Amino acid sequence: MTVNILERPDFYDDALCKHVEGALSLYFPTIANPNTAAIAKQICAECSVREECFDYSIELAQQVDVHGVWGGMS
Repeated sequence: MTVNILERPDFYDDALCKHVEGALSLYFPTIANPNTAAIAKQICAECSVREECFDYSIELAQQVDVHGVWGGMS
């Protein structure tokens, strides 16, 4: 399966992170603030599309270098 990296996946409409202000900084931790991944994983633990998100990251990794928290995994 080819993933279009320029479009949000369908499951994203139901993702909890869509409603989290500043989610980009939580799901893509930096050296300056590496502990944000733990917060992102807590949000993922309650998300109904966690599996779809993780599966998407696996497919995406076939095309590009994937970083961050996806489906509660880093």
